[in-house]
Amino acid sequence: MKIFKLALPLTILAGLVAGVVYLNGHEENASGMPPGIYSCNGRLEVKRVDVASLYAGRVESVAVDRGRSVLTGDTLVTLSSTVTESQLKSASVRRDMVLENLRKTDARITQIDEEIRLASIELKDAEHLFKDRLISATELERRKTALAVKKSAREIILREKQEAVLEIDRADAQLAEAASRNSDMTVKAPFDGIVEYRLAEPGNVVGAGGRVISLLNPDDVTLDVFLPTNRVASVKVGDDARIVLDGTGTVIPAKVDFIAGDAQFTPKYVETGEERAKLLFRVTLRIPEEITKKHRFGFRGGMPAVGYVNCSGEVWPQSLTVSRGFSADSDTNAPGKDENVKTGGSAGTESSSDGKEPDNSMKS
Repeated sequence: MKIFKLALPLTILAGLVAGVVYLNGHEENASGMPPGIYSCNGRLEVKRVDVASLYAGRVESVAVDRGRSVLTGDTLVTLSSTVTESQLKSASVRRDMVLENLRKTDARITQIDEEIRLASIELKDAEHLFKDRLISATELERRKTALAVKKSAREIILREKQEAVLEIDRADAQLAEAASRNSDMTVKAPFDGIVEYRLAEPGNVVGAGGRVISLLNPDDVTLDVFLPTNRVASVKVGDDARIVLDGTGTVIPAKVDFIAGDAQFTPKYVETGEERAKLLFRVTLRIPEEITKKHRFGFRGGMPAVGYVNCSGEVWPQSLTVSRGFSADSDTNAPGKDENVKTGGSAGTESSSDGKEPDNSMKS
């Protein structure tokens, strides 16, 4: 009887230990990934850029609507400003005045050159007459003085011309600045993108630096995942990663682009309070630009996905083979392996190696 009473607690204890071992093993292998590959669900984030007006002005027209794709240099917003227009007109008038002054100076130089030529002839005649004693020395000296005065006057006019040329350069610079300011009243797309928001409407008055359009950059696509301390310690910037889109199961290569220096609580949209109470590190996975350019406008912010980080350096499992058409030159799955389109499977699920990784949504 005593043996039975002693064996019963031992049996219960052994069962508990076995259960813990089973649960730990089940949780560790829930994602079916080999050691060193960590996963977490999240949402794609397309970088947002708020395009602003360089100068103050009144919004005259908005040329784009939400959701429209624009190319670099496309007109987004046109502002009208009497200040820049008057500055442009004033600079243009001043340049015309300086050019007219230069033309007058050139005419004076032509005139003084002719006067110098005639004075030189008169001086030569006077020298011959003086040799023949037909004029006095005083008259000869007067002719010499007249020529010297005209040459001196020419030097003064030449200096005035140099100043006029400098004035033209200054006027050209002022005109170019005024034209640039007036041109900047037309806000253009700085890159190929998608209009997310119209931040200004016709009739609004915006200040210098006022935001007018919010653009999404389709070439800058990332996925934020959250990893616990014991995992983020082995992750490095530049590590290989994979992003698997929900629904389609498309596998896209990526790189670890950023690792937060401080742990943070997971976002409110994480399913359970227990998960929200965890302090995790944010890790940003970036899709290479050569891929985003190839599939421009194909990635949408907020698309759910699962991110996988390979910090072991081992070959990716077959389930995470890059989908056809999404391979980067610098990214290979394994020597001699062709790319395959993988849909579904363990790569497309939102599970992680511990089964409790949080979701991450786009902030745009």
